[in-house]
Amino acid sequence: MNNRMKRLLSLVLVSLMLVSALAGCGTATPAASDSAKPAESVKASDSAVAAESEKAPETAGEPYTVKYYMLSPNGPQKNLPAVVETINKYLAEKTTTNIQMDIQQFDWSYLDKIKLIISSGEKFDLAFSAGWWEYQSFVAKGAFLPLNDLFAEYAPKTKATLAKAYSEGPKVKGELYAIPTQKDMAGNFGFVFNEKYITKYGFDVSTIKTWADVTPWLKQIKENEPDILPLLAGHPYWQDAYFERLGGDGLGKTYKYKSDNTVYNQYTLPEAIENIKLAHDWYVAGYTNQDAAVDNSSDPFYK
Repeated sequence: MNNRMKRLLSLVLVSLMLVSALAGCGTATPAASDSAKPAESVKASDSAVAAESEKAPETAGEPYTVKYYMLSPNGPQKNLPAVVETINKYLAEKTTTNIQMDIQQFDWSYLDKIKLIISSGEKFDLAFSAGWWEYQSFVAKGAFLPLNDLFAEYAPKTKATLAKAYSEGPKVKGELYAIPTQKDMAGNFGFVFNEKYITKYGFDVSTIKTWADVTPWLKQIKENEPDILPLLAGHPYWQDAYFERLGGDGLGKTYKYKSDNTVYNQYTLPEAIENIKLAHDWYVAGYTNQDAAVDNSSDPFYK
């Protein structure tokens, strides 16, 4: 890789830090999301950018626009032009390069669009990717450049802030192809209760230790509240509670069971079988919405 491209990568990494601070990670809510801290982050990123800019080129050189594709679940954020304008103003004031940012956001059609962009050979510099959204597939196709040496040379302070799990996790055959967001490492699932009915019927949430413990509550709501659906259920993510997902989306992929480091077919395990039977019983009893097995959308539930 020539020196110009190395210098470009340095500025790309710097710009990406500022983008993260100003724009968050494009969640479905207007507020800052999974990986952003608003005012403090912007202020902190200024010093981080200054520190990372030590290796930036000293002359403007030829103009170059860094094209960055982002996932934004609800589509382009209305303040995106202002964010891009601020970034480009910052680059013009704080660096001696002739580089600007062009950020484009897509809704959940992002994966199809980025596949088309990659297959067509269209030029881009940065793109969102994730282990749960074909990152390894894109690496295998040669869509991403290896970053090990470049990351260490041009963003050492950023590299130093990453916990080892974050810097090692995205590696494929020892090579880093993406710089991860240092955020959550794990998650779990459970019930969200409507306080109105918890209070009305005197339910004690501290007694809920298993999924089956909720059954009497669902029955009581069904019998006493004919206009209320006892349990709103969508894509059955709650099934994941017993497993650590090792790859792929949804159920039926590869899972690690408990702590014995053995991979199992989850549908042969007693907890999974018990939960599936329980979900069926709730369905037959009318405790859950009848399209729960096929409705993968969650937005209507929250609304």
